[in-house]
Amino acid sequence: MSARRAFIAVVLLLIVVPAVLRLFLVPQRGFGPDELEHSHFAWRLLQGQLPYRDYFDHHTPFFHFLLAGLFARRDVTASAEEAIAALFDARRLVWIFGSLALLATALLGRAVRGPREGLLAALLLGNTSVFLWRAFESRPDVPAMLLVTLALLLGVGGFRELGSGRSPMTRLLASGLALGSAAMFTQKVLFFGPGMALFSLLLFWEPRLGVPRARRVEAVAALGFGFLAPIVATLAYFTAHGALRAFVECNLLVNTRWPGLPARDFVFLVLDEDPVTVSLCAIGVAMGLTRPDANGLRRGEPFLVLAFLSAVLGLLVHPAVTLHYFLLFLPLAAVYAAAALVALADGLTRRWPALSTDVLLTVFALAISVLPAVRLRETFARGNWSTLQGLRWVMANTAPWDTTLDGFSGLGAFRPAAFYHPFVNSHTRYVMGAAEVDAMAASLRSGRVLPRIAFLDNDLREGLNPDALAFVEKHYSGIHQEPIRARLFDAGLGFWSDEGPRPLGWVRGAERRPHVFVGDGWRVPMEEDGVAVRRTRTRRSVLLLPLRRPRDGRLALRARADAEAMPFAFEVLANGRPLGRAEARAGWQEYRVEAPVAALRIGFNAIVLRFDPLQPPEDRRTELAIEWISFEAL
Repeated sequence: MSARRAFIAVVLLLIVVPAVLRLFLVPQRGFGPDELEHSHFAWRLLQGQLPYRDYFDHHTPFFHFLLAGLFARRDVTASAEEAIAALFDARRLVWIFGSLALLATALLGRAVRGPREGLLAALLLGNTSVFLWRAFESRPDVPAMLLVTLALLLGVGGFRELGSGRSPMTRLLASGLALGSAAMFTQKVLFFGPGMALFSLLLFWEPRLGVPRARRVEAVAALGFGFLAPIVATLAYFTAHGALRAFVECNLLVNTRWPGLPARDFVFLVLDEDPVTVSLCAIGVAMGLTRPDANGLRRGEPFLVLAFLSAVLGLLVHPAVTLHYFLLFLPLAAVYAAAALVALADGLTRRWPALSTDVLLTVFALAISVLPAVRLRETFARGNWSTLQGLRWVMANTAPWDTTLDGFSGLGAFRPAAFYHPFVNSHTRYVMGAAEVDAMAASLRSGRVLPRIAFLDNDLREGLNPDALAFVEKHYSGIHQEPIRARLFDAGLGFWSDEGPRPLGWVRGAERRPHVFVGDGWRVPMEEDGVAVRRTRTRRSVLLLPLRRPRDGRLALRARADAEAMPFAFEVLANGRPLGRAEARAGWQEYRVEAPVAALRIGFNAIVLRFDPLQPPEDRRTELAIEWISFEAL
């Protein structure tokens, strides 16, 4: 095998193998709250709501519309397992975007520097810590990264056609469309704007280009028209739905005052994680900053340099920098780094002719891939079990119309939020202002807003004012699964009674009645015989029954057993203490067991139904369909 073929094979393996391994991370890697936030916004779209008008969001909408279309294939509202599968679907979709971004980076590097630079650019991009951490998480920056890279590739191709006398309009129109669409995935793309504007001025006035001024105007017009088309179409859509003002307020005005960390912290993090790539990129950019000759102008070199510098300098004025902002210009940075790496290898071979450039590049590629391989291996250690369990518990214990109060945990991703701002944390508190924060507290106290569940993490603690925080801490109790807090009684509104039926199914109008929560061993709520029920699922099904004043009483269940499942019996336990045993009877029945005060406690009581088939189950479902449970004082 020749040195060139060995170089190509090694680099392709170093690109493809980690990319495939990242696909296996999809169902294992822990979730960032951003991912659940975007999933919540997509779910709100599925409910027929409009962003900015019906709920607060400060991201442009294309990604959420894309996710909504993906989620529509599954019953994400009723089934926790379907909702979790949808989250993984979203990650796989974004993994495709990230993988295509690697390919687009290789094509961009090949087009502007050469085939070796293209391969190395894709490798360097895939090796960066930011790409490893973020490029398969369901976030809009990843498809935006792909679109920006395609826009640069098409734009350079178009300006080269312009310089060679061919018509560039199709490429430049497509380039503008890609860039404008990227801006509708994330408005951070607008930081490329100043560089594009400078290049347009250069294109207008540079006399060495040798292209008639009219054709230059047409080229810039094609690029500009393509860029504006998806933006204008999006604005027209929100105008037609009466939400243009809200769109502008949330996507532009709010973001200008959004509190965030300074860019310095993120820049130092990138420098610390990827010093080799950053150093090579700096060298490559310096090589491209020389004043281009006429041929360089015709090749569109300033288009790339000005776009890159505009995005990088945007860090100086970005009001709230995030790590994933770097994804937008990392592909171009990788191209410059690859060009510097090839130039370094060429320089060494010129000094020592016995060396082979391809062999040197192969050694470099292997060396710079060791640390990323270690990082990739370490990412498998960050699991998502607790998040998935939290999502399951929340969906099992809330009807599709029950609201939740969240700081930024995202555990209520597939349930409505209590307020216009779905996430109440220090950032949203800052942009809301004191009056709106106080109004939230008043809504909680008055019962106008009555969340069934609150996620009391540090984010929510920082977002609520002291009055609202004290209210949540008083009326919401932990279920031994942080940060979930369930509403214990009536939040001080006076409707609570320990006695009376508490439905297990989804019953509208029962939000201000005594309630019960479910633990392990239950199916998704359904209807049977026109009655809202919940079926037991295993030999042990757990309920959490809130009692404000325990006393001697009786627990009653209204339940239906299937005739073909007979015979079977079940035992009822309260807080680990056996209360009684009953043999199931076919059809709807009421089952009662005595519940002495000694077996009960104030707050949540763990009621366990333990099933015992009287004959070996032969493909029979030993289950009860339960309509309600009640406590009756004696």
